[in-house]
Amino acid sequence: MKYLVRSIHQMSMVEVRQYIELFNDTFQKKLTTDEFYYKFSRQFGDDSHFALMVDDQRGIVGSVGAIEVPYTWRGRRLMFGLTVDGMINPEYRNDFFALKRLHDLLINTISKRNIYFIFTKPNRNSYLYLIKLLGLRDLGKLSVYMFPLRLFGAFSPYLRSLDAPWRSAINLISPRYDRFREAPLQAIGELVDRLPSEHYTYAHRVRDAEFMSRRYGWHAYRYAASNDKFVVYRILQFGRHYSCFIMEASTLSAMKWVAFARYVVSRHPCVSIILYVDSCRRHSSPFVRVPRWLLPDKLNIVGKVLNSSVMPTDITFSMRLSDFEVV
Repeated sequence: MKYLVRSIHQMSMVEVRQYIELFNDTFQKKLTTDEFYYKFSRQFGDDSHFALMVDDQRGIVGSVGAIEVPYTWRGRRLMFGLTVDGMINPEYRNDFFALKRLHDLLINTISKRNIYFIFTKPNRNSYLYLIKLLGLRDLGKLSVYMFPLRLFGAFSPYLRSLDAPWRSAINLISPRYDRFREAPLQAIGELVDRLPSEHYTYAHRVRDAEFMSRRYGWHAYRYAASNDKFVVYRILQFGRHYSCFIMEASTLSAMKWVAFARYVVSRHPCVSIILYVDSCRRHSSPFVRVPRWLLPDKLNIVGKVLNSSVMPTDITFSMRLSDFEVV
């Protein structure tokens, strides 16, 4: 068994194919080669690094990745590492510390490339492992806010007719003079660049036209605008139901959100619920916060400073759903 590190630009096509096969088998996904390169060399940053566990006969049987992501802190542009996709082939999981070796090797390598911090949103299976064995600390939690479109139909198809009055109400109270319409990504980027600059006391991603083009330049994302307001979203299916995830949005009033809900109802009639995920959402109206005990994934954020001479170990963040590659 060999342990080695490759950047995405060093990986051969054979290694890429083996990685994708392992990923799809582990997470029950259908990642393509094009999606692989978009995710690891465009969407968040230009480069990514992979600690690989390689069997002489089977090829890649384990991996942990880190995407180089630029963040801004106190006016400085620093490179952070978004760690993703820790996975080991089931036949090789008898070695409990194999995943720790992969993480240690990855951290040792990226530290030498002036990556000062690593962070991730672990699932419920990896959270304690990252905290107890790898020394990452809690950075906060993402909260989930919902705006139902098919409240009764989500519970039973026989109750769908009860949703009609609610959807009619959305249509009636939505402003007729101020509707959302489909917009090109370039137009969304121009609207983002017009937003007033914000003062940040914590580490954050700079959200400008370039960010929008990189992060949402994949066909899975959709864009809507109404005058100088915009929303970037994605439709995902869970079982028989569809959800609309808000990825980015300008500051919208409650009525403006209702106008967007009307747009979703007319444009995507299959959607049952609109979801907004954020770490510090203050004005949630008309969204309702989902109690944490109802969430199967608690949406914890964890991280670790790799160079304490550059930033304090208790650094704070502004995190959104779009800071992660899960949606």
